[in-house]
Parts: sequence; C-alpha cells; structure tokens
Amino acid sequence: MLTAVILTRDEERHIARAIPSLDGIADRIFIVDSESTDRTVEIAKEMGAEVRFNSWRNYSNQYNWALDQLPADTDLVLRLDADEIVTDELRTQISEELPKLASGIHGVVVGRRMTFLGRPMRHGGVFPVRVLRLFRYDKGRCEDRWMDEHIKVAGPVVELPGEICQRRSKNRPRGRAKVCHQRGHGKRRERFAPRQLRFSDSWRLPGRFGPAGQT
Repeated sequence: MLTAVILTRDEERHIARAIPSLDGIADRIFIVDSESTDRTVEIAKEMGAEVRFNSWRNYSNQYNWALDQLPADTDLVLRLDADEIVTDELRTQISEELPKLASGIHGVVVGRRMTFLGRPMRHGGVFPVRVLRLFRYDKGRCEDRWMDEHIKVAGPVVELPGEICQRRSKNRPRGRAKVCHQRGHGKRRERFAPRQLRFSDSWRLPGRFGPAGQT
C-alpha cells in the first residue's frame, strides 16, 4: 500500500491541486496539519484525505511524527509538499514500475522542478533537481535538521525520470517559498536495475538503519 504524506498550514490555494495529482497511485493520503486558519482541512477531508493535527516545530520533526502515525499496512511512502503536484508522466511511471520494484530497493529518486511566472524552469543546469521522494515505510526517515532536510534511507535507490512540479500561488508571500536541494543529483542511477547497485551516500541514513554507504 502506498501512502502519500503531505504537511499543511494554510494551504487552501494548493491542496486542491496536490491531492488530485495522486489519483490512481496513492492508496491513502495522509495530511498532517499545524493550525491552519483557512479551508485547508475542510478541502482535504472533502477530497478523501485522512487528517491529523500536530503543532509545528520544524519540517523534519513534523514529517517524522507523520511517519510514526501511519498504519502498519503502509508499504511505501510518497513525500509531497502541499504546493507540489505529481505530473502525469511520473504518475504513469509509478503505476507501471512500482509493482516491479525489488524488495531490496529502499527508495526511488525522481525529478523536482519549480515554476516561475507559471512556467516550468528548464534552463541554468539546475532543474530538475533529483530528490528521493518514494521510499519503503520502514527504511526511511527525514534527517533531523532545521532546513534543507532530506529523506534518508539505508540501502540502494533507483530512479524514475518523471517529475514532481512545484506550482506556488502567485499571491503567496515570497518569504515562504522553499527550494529543496539534494546532494549527489549528478550521480548516474539506473531504473529498477535487476542487480544491486551502489549509489551516492547522500541518500543514506546512518545509525538507525546501519552505517552510511552500506548496501
């Protein structure tokens, strides 16, 4: 079972786009809200999401709290921010390729692209940034840091070429915009390769799931 986890606070302008982009791939949509004062929670519930509440400390703390609340039948987790959507291309790839995912693979790296003035950013040698957004429920955690936090897993990851796209509302305050960067995005990875591979240690989570770099 694939559960999509979205953190929210006053995201009524975005959540109604994010949830439909998960149609056909997410068995469960799990929202953790922190004191929204707009219609975020109402919209999420109307669209079939399960909503829990937790006070905000930082993104890492909130996301790991969300992971700890997921039902035991969760197999895979998809991290999606409220102002992001899963593109049609990536949704198709997840539907077709995820059932083939070998049990030894801990995570899936996808592309992430931002928009500017309503248009996807395509130049500058940066986008799409490669990010680990799909991972096995018992194999990944959000690293404990106050900003630029990433999902870390203990074992090998593979890649899908499709993208998650950030589409922020035009009248959302600039200061709340966030760009997520991942180290190691220049490393070559292979799509659902049958043999076990070693990838950049930047995706590995030390300690809880074993030493960084261990496959």
